Amino acid sequence: MTLADDDLRLRVRRLLEGGRRTDDLDRLYLGLRGRSQGCPAVQEIGDFIAHRDLREKGMITQVGRDVFTSVDVWSMTLRKLNVGRDDFIRAAEANLRLASDEVIRAGVGSSRQMAAGRLKKAIAKLRSDQSLSHSEWSVFTYFGNRFIWRPAFSAAQLNDELATVFLRSGLMSKEDRVQLATARAFISLHAVAAMHGSSILLDNRARARLFAGFANKDGWIEVKVDLVFHELGKPLMTPICLFLTDLRAEIYCAPELVADPDPIVIDHWSLPLEIGADGRLTAIEA
Repeated sequence: MTLADDDLRLRVRRLLEGGRRTDDLDRLYLGLRGRSQGCPAVQEIGDFIAHRDLREKGMITQVGRDVFTSVDVWSMTLRKLNVGRDDFIRAAEANLRLASDEVIRAGVGSSRQMAAGRLKKAIAKLRSDQSLSHSEWSVFTYFGNRFIWRPAFSAAQLNDELATVFLRSGLMSKEDRVQLATARAFISLHAVAAMHGSSILLDNRARARLFAGFANKDGWIEVKVDLVFHELGKPLMTPICLFLTDLRAEIYCAPELVADPDPIVIDHWSLPLEIGADGRLTAIEA
């Protein structure tokens, strides 16, 4: 092992033994993001730590752009805008990426691979003014004329991938998984704090803000992207969840973060956050 590997191994050992230092996780993500092949959530958090202000690529950015395209086209009629062929095409391509295999099977009765093939043919024919088959038209209208969204990834995925990368890099043993599981909440909150306050660059070159909160029926801590439309005379905000935890805000946040939700945009935070000494998410104090 190199000195850099020794550094990472000691930080993992400190985490396994109960240490909860954000600088340890920062260093681990930065050191391992180049070894995270097949574990995109780990690379994503590493990239956020390295380039926190504005994200122009990565899983969060791509899903955020696809969700914006999906809701943009779906809502154009409501916003009194004309919807053209190219709008339906970009929505169909985005929605295919967003849809789960189960949604695709239920919606068009085929696998993702088959649906993708039919959609590709449909788009090529539309652009060359050719007639579409019934199956091609069905797939195109299904994906081109609806709003689909999903989180880019969950806290559970992130924790599982981080364990995989630690094992693959020789930084812990299989027996250490039990100890690592005790740090799941800390790892999840660290990711929330890393993304909160960042922005992603949309396809239209607008910046979309990421913010943490708990505005969902279960009160789970999450990170949303704030998608804004301006055609109705005043901004129309559409916050969409991109990172979801299974941590209830009332348990894993300091009391002041859950006591007085914003009366306009409920249950989100517009101030810098960190993990406090008690292991809960809290506002940064001067």
